[in-house]
Amino acid sequence: MDAVFAPSVRDMYPDGPDRQLVWVTPSSMADVLCGAFRPGHFRGVATVVTKLFAVCQPDSAVFGLKDAQQFVILSKLVRDLGFQIRMVGVPTVREADGLALSSRNRFLSKEEREQSVVLSRAVGEAKRAIESGERDADEVRRILNETIDESDLALTQYVDVTDARTLQPLQAIRKGQHVLSAVAVFFGSTRLIDNSFSIAG
Repeated sequence: MDAVFAPSVRDMYPDGPDRQLVWVTPSSMADVLCGAFRPGHFRGVATVVTKLFAVCQPDSAVFGLKDAQQFVILSKLVRDLGFQIRMVGVPTVREADGLALSSRNRFLSKEEREQSVVLSRAVGEAKRAIESGERDADEVRRILNETIDESDLALTQYVDVTDARTLQPLQAIRKGQHVLSAVAVFFGSTRLIDNSFSIAG
């Protein structure tokens, strides 16, 4: 049997969202990458997902890896709070030219859409460098920036290379380390994100 749980705002916030007093705060994991530009965002995500997990008690929870920071934070939440839930990350779905699927893509002009493929190229180049043995995270950041700069329409909000389990920025990369390379870039007023997960070679 298939079923959909679609709670109302009142179901999730009985006293109203403005009177929520208890929050789940992901600490330093929420202060980097997208979180550095969206204060409080991941506190809200972590709190409402905790509520959903408590009410639904699922065996598994499936999240897209395009929102890598969200997946890592929620995976840590499940572990630290003792939920018996299997977290499943679904690989990013991409257009034929590599651009990550997003509802925001429709806001790109024709020229912006053509140039936006630098994002997938950038994180792909970073992944190849890391898996080929690059140990200097700043060199990987240089690769990310250099590839994005191939577009004269791209305005970089951030590029970073982090530990994939803690989301903390790296300087030296250890062999076998799980690494997340992530970018956020504006094309006009449209903000796009992309990332790649790697195991250092």
